[in-house]
Amino acid sequence: LLMSTILGQPHLMSVLYKYPAIDHLFVYLILEVPDRKMRQIVAAGLHGLCAAYPTKDVAANLTSAMSRLQLASSSSTEVLASPHDAPHVYFLKLLIDRLPLATEHVYTCEGFFWLLERLVDKTYVQLNIEASESSDPVRSEGLRALLSDFLLRIVRLIKSLGVVETHALASEDRLLAGLMSVAAAALRFEPGMKRTIAEDLGMVDELFDTCLFAPLTTTDGQIVESFASLVSTPVSRCKCKTRASRRAAFKLLAELARDNLPNYEAVLRKLIPRHVPHAADPGQPSPPPVWDHPIAAEKSTTGFVGLRNLGSTCYMNSLMQQFYMIPRLRQAIVSLPPPPSAATGNAGVVDRELDHLVFQIQLMFASLLESDRHSYDSTGFCSSYKDPEGNPINVHLQQDADEFFNILCERIENQMKGSSSEKILEQTFAGTLAQELICSEDKSHRSSTTQPFFTLSVDIKNKRTLTEALESYVAGESIEGYHCEKCNRKVETLKRTPIHTLGNTLIIHLKRFEFDFDLMQKVKLHDRLEFPMFINMKPYSTEGIDQADKEKEKEKEKTAQEGPKDAAENSKIRTEGDPDEGAPLDRHEADEGEEAEESTDPDKAEASDKVPTPDREAKPDWYYEYTLVGVLVHSGTSDMGHYYSFIKDREPGHKAEWYRFDDTNVTPFSVDDLEEECFGGEHMVTTYDHIWRTHQTRSQPRLKNVYMLFYERTPPPTGGDSSSIPPPPTTSYPSTTPASTSAPSPAPMTTPPSSNVSLVGSSMHPGVAAISGIIPLPILRSIWEENARLSKDRQMLDPEY
Repeated sequence: LLMSTILGQPHLMSVLYKYPAIDHLFVYLILEVPDRKMRQIVAAGLHGLCAAYPTKDVAANLTSAMSRLQLASSSSTEVLASPHDAPHVYFLKLLIDRLPLATEHVYTCEGFFWLLERLVDKTYVQLNIEASESSDPVRSEGLRALLSDFLLRIVRLIKSLGVVETHALASEDRLLAGLMSVAAAALRFEPGMKRTIAEDLGMVDELFDTCLFAPLTTTDGQIVESFASLVSTPVSRCKCKTRASRRAAFKLLAELARDNLPNYEAVLRKLIPRHVPHAADPGQPSPPPVWDHPIAAEKSTTGFVGLRNLGSTCYMNSLMQQFYMIPRLRQAIVSLPPPPSAATGNAGVVDRELDHLVFQIQLMFASLLESDRHSYDSTGFCSSYKDPEGNPINVHLQQDADEFFNILCERIENQMKGSSSEKILEQTFAGTLAQELICSEDKSHRSSTTQPFFTLSVDIKNKRTLTEALESYVAGESIEGYHCEKCNRKVETLKRTPIHTLGNTLIIHLKRFEFDFDLMQKVKLHDRLEFPMFINMKPYSTEGIDQADKEKEKEKEKTAQEGPKDAAENSKIRTEGDPDEGAPLDRHEADEGEEAEESTDPDKAEASDKVPTPDREAKPDWYYEYTLVGVLVHSGTSDMGHYYSFIKDREPGHKAEWYRFDDTNVTPFSVDDLEEECFGGEHMVTTYDHIWRTHQTRSQPRLKNVYMLFYERTPPPTGGDSSSIPPPPTTSYPSTTPASTSAPSPAPMTTPPSSNVSLVGSSMHPGVAAISGIIPLPILRSIWEENARLSKDRQMLDPEY
């Protein structure tokens, strides 16, 4: 409304100039207001006012202010706006004067520089028009001197700024990008200053070697010449990593080279070497080009790396991401020293194609941790995972995720046998089931054996909740005609399988696929199954069931004892009024009665107190408390479908946020959507019926539903006894012997020399915390080298470049 009013009545501009503190208001609105939309609206409004304002109407009022514009020989940065200036000059001076304030608001200065760039352009255009019309030369020279001095200030400020952007997906350095855009706008009208800025201030070298194509350096500032000898994560000193800042830098570099032959040749000398391929190391072939367009496959903004689907490997991808997101397991895997067979002729480099399952998992996890790629190619892993005939896995044949998990764990354990880290999976997933046979005649007659498990497979047919499914799992079944050795006869026997011990990570597999004997085909159950965020597993454990049985026995005994008491009470009521029967007992008789009531058969007393179960070690309550940390979903039918995972980030120091891992795509996920995405069941859909020519609403099953649940033990309270929890996986790897003697298998991991291992963090990458374990340097070097090639490809294929 203000802008429209002034444009309708231009003489009101002088009134606006005189309004108290109006300059502070405008600067506040475009620079300091927290709302970004508000800043953009104000900046666009001021630009529209300056662009449409009739400047000739105020030309007569400008002469009196010319004496204050003699700044050509002055280095002062103080600029005073005059009430006699045209709007574009007034606001230009105002913003130039407030430039130091803009450098303090690096996160909200984009509107400030957007407007400043357009005011510079407007001012130069107007100056050129006035010069062609032979207007006041004093005023024109004063403004040009002001802008030239301002341009030099901007260039010096650009060179003084440090590295702010950490990676390509980080928040842009708005201050740097804004300064570069303004400098490019000024240079379009100041061609005589291009050579001065390039030679005296070294701006071409600054833009090319520091802002756009800074070489990788070590932590102590040494340029990385070879990755074979690198011992720490390389650091990028490049100021411009985001798309916006690089666009501004290219814009300024191109403007410096335009119509200036020396600058053009200087830029060309910088560009040509980038297009000459580097010679391969002696004796090593050049790496083949990988033409997956890196620009179209930027790393996820979450910081996590996806896994490429090679055909029908979604079941593998979703499960391996669940593995990777367990911090302790990931640390143990990536810390393993590579097998000796992974070494190549090139010192410090590993053979990424080595046919070794554990090594390929290690390489995968290290790449997910350190790679700058959008997704990891798991071809090496698929080649090392063999089918029963010894052939690589068929990537075009989808497998059951639970079956794949069990086979994979078995093969990893076999390959890790003999090393001190062979218990990694057992310490993470393993629990034990108690297979019990209980005589119905005497519950103290029982037999119990334990069986280890990695996943708990429960039936979900006709079950509404996970609690119902677990209760059904441990309820057991009655067996007729089972011979009890202690009773020495055939009796009815209860057979049940409660949980004896639990691992740190509990995986519950839901049996959604079954064979329908009526249809004679495999079908999928789309039944709705609700599962909690927190679950207590004690009711389904041997300890919890024993306690429940004991409570039931006590309840039965209490009921049996209350029966005779009720009969005596009734008799007393019936005989009330009889002097003999109603006379109170003397104290001695009453005491004897109480003693008689308290005394029972010793055998019976012993039987009532005795828990008819083997001795079991009591566990603290928190041992059974678990929190949901992952959900593996199957979307589709029994014939075809797709797997993906929802996983909670529980890396120490991170926010406990959820993410969706769907092959190459990793996106944030709201836990509030779990019911919609995972519970299954039916939902109402509306479709158009072409026969009846109307919309019909009907119910149909949800094809996406939970298939595997991942729960993690809730940390014990402060001061709690954690002795019942298995110890964390060890990271000591002595030399070992081959894992299997019955069949040939790759050699197990061995201890590397200390020089091949270094403490490494992933601070360069968002979303993944620095790993606390040790990572073999040969693996890290190969990933760093790949990241460097990827960065160069992205720079070369950047449309702005």
